[in-house]
Amino acid sequence: MLFMFFWVMNWIIGFGQMVLAGAFASYYWAWDKKEHMPVFPIMSSVGRTLLYVYTLPLNVWQWYCL
Repeated sequence: MLFMFFWVMNWIIGFGQMVLAGAFASYYWAWDKKEHMPVFPIMSSVGRTLLYVYTLPLNVWQWYCL
């Protein structure tokens, strides 16, 4: 039970770090800040993070089955 608590807490911390890194990267790599920045950078970063987190097991399974 204690191991599960630590695993979930570290997963939440890692998720938050990935969201913030995505938001900062979208600002850093935008050529023209007013034109190329998303309207809600945190929400778009959450969407990207969820996309990559939930498609990773599918990609691993695909490579495993080859």
